[in-house]
Amino acid sequence: MEYEKRIVVFMDILGFRDHIKHSVTDSAHIKRIARAIETIHEHTRIDEEWAHHQVTQFSDCVVVSYLTKQSSAVFDILLTVSLLQKELASQGFLVRGGITAGDLIHDGHMAFGPALVEAHRMESELASVPRILVDPKLTHIAGRHPAPHHDYATEAKYVRDFVKTDGDGLDYLDYLSWDAVADGAGVGAEGYIPYLGVIARILSQSMVATSDPRTLRKMLWLHREYTQAIQHFYDPPRPAEVLERHALFYEGLESLPTLTEQADDARKCVVAWEAEQKSFEAAMKLDKANALAQP
Repeated sequence: MEYEKRIVVFMDILGFRDHIKHSVTDSAHIKRIARAIETIHEHTRIDEEWAHHQVTQFSDCVVVSYLTKQSSAVFDILLTVSLLQKELASQGFLVRGGITAGDLIHDGHMAFGPALVEAHRMESELASVPRILVDPKLTHIAGRHPAPHHDYATEAKYVRDFVKTDGDGLDYLDYLSWDAVADGAGVGAEGYIPYLGVIARILSQSMVATSDPRTLRKMLWLHREYTQAIQHFYDPPRPAEVLERHALFYEGLESLPTLTEQADDARKCVVAWEAEQKSFEAAMKLDKANALAQP
């Protein structure tokens, strides 16, 4: 047995423990959870066209991998995961994950190796908010193993179209913008406003239901993405004829809540918590320094 070079995804549902807790008192939520897990299975099940495609799923966690040398493997795995991420979001479930490539053993019932360790690290230590991180080296791998009708640059561009770069410099799958949802997922204008409406409900419910600053920090990130997705249609200002031609669409946008007050309250909570954390860390460092200074 030897390691293979594989592209690998590690992904799970964010806040799954809270979803389970909710299901104990709300039997309807059991069905929603079951549907979400079945959605993961449906989107990631092995396709006969991809002979070396492997999947391991346990509860809300899933590991998917393709051989790196397969033609257009990076594009296909990003497309699969991107569509799954948006479908789960439309059901009210946010996800977090990591996608990378490297040495891996993956054969249905078993999955291990440095690549999986790194994908899990990306999910658990780096992602921190509801996003799926994408290793930048996947662009180069995509270019080296393009679709038969693509050259390096074309395949690399198609892969980069899935990705945004966040403020911390990390790449992640875009799942809120018009390009990612209306065009990329094919929901069109008629499906985009309802999709953003679901995101708004997730935000509103989460920011009202909890005072946990760690959860609120995740929701503030999502609120930023949500706000940017809406603002895209107003900045720069559209000509009057465009607004008139797409009046129904803009009426839909206007119906979406801004959630500004909830976000402001959440931000105050997070800022206060972060200040307490810094104060605590400073006190711990001082105590340690004093202890070392003792004769």
